[in-house]
Amino acid sequence: MTETYRIRAEREGKFWLLRVPELDVVTQVRRLTDAEEMVRDLIAVWLEVDPGSFGIELDVSLPDDLACRRERAMRLRAQAEELRSESAEELRAVAQGARAAGLTVRELAIALGVSHQRAQQILSEAPARRTA
Repeated sequence: MTETYRIRAEREGKFWLLRVPELDVVTQVRRLTDAEEMVRDLIAVWLEVDPGSFGIELDVSLPDDLACRRERAMRLRAQAEELRSESAEELRAVAQGARAAGLTVRELAIALGVSHQRAQQILSEAPARRTA
């Protein structure tokens, strides 16, 4: 398993300080977009290993109010993904039931408010009916 280093990025003036707690080393960059390359080079030199032999996780420190909003946004994103998954399951069940009830793909599309191409996709995603 590849070692992964969690990097703490903190804004200080015009620079980002990049801390690698596991190695107790720090570097800096002007732009956060340069952080991964800089930290990867630092760790590779420090440990005398290939820069591609380990993983990097960047933890960007934000002011408290922004950090709270970021956490809330992440929770909402996870909830939205869960709801999308549940919605897709329900649509597949409806499509399967509608098909079994004799609706055509175009009728199903109208009932679901989607294009007939999307209705066909939903039908093809539905598990095949089991026969007893």
